[in-house]
Amino acid sequence: MPRMTLNLDHLVVPPSEQRARHRAFRQRMWPQQENPAIVEIPAPPAPDPSLPRRIDIAIDEYEWLKANTHEQTGLMLRRAVAGAFGFTIRGLMGAERHGPIVEARHVLMVLCRHYGLSLEHIARIVHRDHSTVYHGILKMGPIVEAVIAARAPDGRGRT
Repeated sequence: MPRMTLNLDHLVVPPSEQRARHRAFRQRMWPQQENPAIVEIPAPPAPDPSLPRRIDIAIDEYEWLKANTHEQTGLMLRRAVAGAFGFTIRGLMGAERHGPIVEARHVLMVLCRHYGLSLEHIARIVHRDHSTVYHGILKMGPIVEAVIAARAPDGRGRT
């Protein structure tokens, strides 16, 4: 059987031709944009419309637990948020990063902060780094604080 050899000389392209091909490729791929590194980021999805009600349920559950048990604040909040959002505590503290679980975890972080826990303490409760806790509080804080303010009889936000 004869041995086949490949002749790849036709594939060797001089640098000037490579630049021209690359320029044409960029113009085909990004015709309106001058710089392909500039990409428009889509808006984040709107939060779940039932989120304020679930936050309200979690706060009610926490208040009940506070009155009827002797657990630590963070553990009571963890149990209340898991119940209000329909997750187990293990699922809430797990490694999953799906939207509803992340929302519930962020609500837990904001409620813990609202009731006076430090970022490091919250990080130990939710098994995350304190910088992750800070991000979650920034992301979900305004929504949770609005629900808390609407619940408060004096309008100051403390229940």
